[in-house]
Amino acid sequence: MNLFEARIRFDDKGAKITVGEGDAAVSFIDPNPHESIQSYDGKKVVAGIRPEAISIDNEAGTDISLDVVLVENAGPDRFVTLKLGGGEIIARIPSRTPLGEKGALDVKLDLATICYFDPKSGIRIS
Repeated sequence: MNLFEARIRFDDKGAKITVGEGDAAVSFIDPNPHESIQSYDGKKVVAGIRPEAISIDNEAGTDISLDVVLVENAGPDRFVTLKLGGGEIIARIPSRTPLGEKGALDVKLDLATICYFDPKSGIRIS
Protein backbone atom coordinates (compact mmCIF):
# COMPACT_ATOMS: atom_id res chain seq x y z
CA MET A 1 0.00 0.00 0.00
CA ASN A 2 1.20 3.50 -0.83
CA LEU A 3 1.20 5.57 2.36
CA PHE A 4 1.55 9.36 2.39
CA GLU A 5 0.90 12.25 4.72
CA ALA A 6 -2.03 14.45 3.71
CA ARG A 7 -4.08 17.35 5.05
CA ILE A 8 -7.88 17.19 4.89
CA ARG A 9 -10.17 20.20 4.47
CA PHE A 10 -13.91 19.88 3.99
CA ASP A 11 -16.04 22.09 1.75
CA ASP A 12 -19.28 21.75 -0.22
CA LYS A 13 -17.54 19.49 -2.80
CA GLY A 14 -16.29 16.93 -0.28
CA ALA A 15 -12.90 16.45 1.32
CA LYS A 16 -9.98 18.31 -0.28
CA ILE A 17 -6.90 16.14 0.19
CA THR A 18 -3.58 17.98 -0.09
CA VAL A 19 -0.33 16.04 -0.25
CA GLY A 20 2.93 17.94 0.19
CA GLU A 21 3.52 21.65 0.60
CA GLY A 22 4.50 24.63 -1.52
CA ASP A 23 5.30 24.01 -5.18
CA ALA A 24 5.29 20.24 -4.68
CA ALA A 25 1.73 20.18 -3.28
CA VAL A 26 -0.88 18.12 -5.10
CA SER A 27 -4.59 18.37 -4.23
CA PHE A 28 -7.62 16.33 -5.18
CA ILE A 29 -11.22 16.08 -4.02
CA ASP A 30 -12.75 13.02 -2.39
CA PRO A 31 -16.43 13.70 -3.22
CA ASN A 32 -17.74 10.96 -0.91
CA PRO A 33 -15.48 10.92 2.15
CA HIS A 34 -16.31 8.55 4.97
CA GLU A 35 -17.99 10.42 7.81
CA SER A 36 -15.42 9.13 10.31
CA ILE A 37 -12.76 11.51 8.93
CA GLN A 38 -14.84 14.67 9.47
CA SER A 39 -13.22 15.19 12.88
CA TYR A 40 -9.87 15.53 11.06
CA ASP A 41 -10.94 18.66 9.16
CA GLY A 42 -7.86 20.91 8.83
CA LYS A 43 -5.59 18.22 10.28
CA LYS A 44 -3.01 15.87 8.89
CA VAL A 45 -3.66 12.18 8.37
CA VAL A 46 -1.81 9.32 6.77
CA ALA A 47 -3.59 8.23 3.59
CA GLY A 48 -3.14 4.91 1.89
CA ILE A 49 -4.02 3.72 -1.60
CA ARG A 50 -3.14 0.43 -3.22
CA PRO A 51 -1.13 0.38 -6.48
CA GLU A 52 -4.02 -1.25 -8.37
CA ALA A 53 -6.34 1.64 -7.34
CA ILE A 54 -4.23 4.02 -9.46
CA SER A 55 -4.91 3.72 -13.16
CA ILE A 56 -4.83 5.58 -16.44
CA ASP A 57 -7.78 3.87 -18.12
CA ASN A 58 -10.33 3.45 -15.33
CA GLU A 59 -13.47 5.54 -15.82
CA ALA A 60 -14.21 5.78 -12.09
CA GLY A 61 -11.87 7.94 -10.07
CA THR A 62 -10.27 11.32 -9.67
CA ASP A 63 -7.92 12.69 -12.34
CA ILE A 64 -4.56 14.14 -11.35
CA SER A 65 -1.36 14.67 -13.32
CA LEU A 66 1.83 13.23 -11.79
CA ASP A 67 5.42 13.01 -13.03
CA VAL A 68 6.74 9.56 -13.92
CA VAL A 69 9.94 8.64 -12.08
CA LEU A 70 10.38 5.00 -13.13
CA VAL A 71 8.62 2.34 -15.20
CA GLU A 72 9.26 -1.31 -14.33
CA ASN A 73 7.96 -4.01 -16.66
CA ALA A 74 6.96 -7.16 -14.80
CA GLY A 75 5.28 -9.58 -17.18
CA PRO A 76 1.58 -8.75 -17.43
CA ASP A 77 1.97 -5.66 -15.21
CA ARG A 78 3.91 -2.43 -15.17
CA PHE A 79 4.83 -0.77 -11.92
CA VAL A 80 5.00 2.98 -12.46
CA THR A 81 6.63 5.13 -9.78
CA LEU A 82 5.05 8.60 -9.68
CA LYS A 83 5.91 11.80 -7.79
CA LEU A 84 3.22 12.84 -5.34
CA GLY A 85 3.65 15.89 -3.15
CA GLY A 86 7.39 15.55 -2.65
CA GLY A 87 7.17 11.77 -2.17
CA GLU A 88 6.48 8.84 -4.46
CA ILE A 89 3.70 6.33 -5.02
CA ILE A 90 3.56 3.23 -7.19
CA ALA A 91 0.78 2.40 -9.67
CA ARG A 92 0.19 -1.09 -11.02
CA ILE A 93 -1.13 -0.99 -14.58
CA PRO A 94 -1.44 -3.55 -17.40
CA SER A 95 1.79 -3.88 -19.39
CA ARG A 96 0.04 -3.16 -22.68
CA THR A 97 -1.01 0.29 -21.49
CA PRO A 98 0.92 2.84 -23.59
CA LEU A 99 2.93 5.48 -21.75
CA GLY A 100 6.22 7.31 -22.01
CA GLU A 101 9.21 6.70 -19.77
CA LYS A 102 9.37 10.23 -18.34
CA GLY A 103 7.15 13.28 -18.03
CA ALA A 104 3.66 13.83 -16.70
CA LEU A 105 1.01 11.14 -16.72
CA ASP A 106 -2.70 11.70 -16.13
CA VAL A 107 -3.83 9.10 -13.62
CA LYS A 108 -7.08 8.25 -11.88
CA LEU A 109 -7.31 7.46 -8.19
CA ASP A 110 -10.10 5.16 -7.08
CA LEU A 111 -10.93 7.10 -3.93
CA ALA A 112 -13.57 4.58 -2.89
CA THR A 113 -10.62 2.41 -1.85
CA ILE A 114 -8.53 5.06 -0.06
CA CYS A 115 -7.83 4.46 3.64
CA TYR A 116 -7.09 7.11 6.24
CA PHE A 117 -5.04 6.55 9.40
CA ASP A 118 -4.44 8.64 12.50
CA PRO A 119 -0.83 9.89 12.20
CA LYS A 120 -0.09 9.48 15.92
CA SER A 121 -1.71 6.15 16.76
CA GLY A 122 -1.61 4.53 13.29
CA ILE A 123 -5.21 3.37 13.82
CA ARG A 124 -7.39 3.29 10.71
CA ILE A 125 -9.95 6.12 10.64
CA SER A 126 -11.95 4.89 7.65
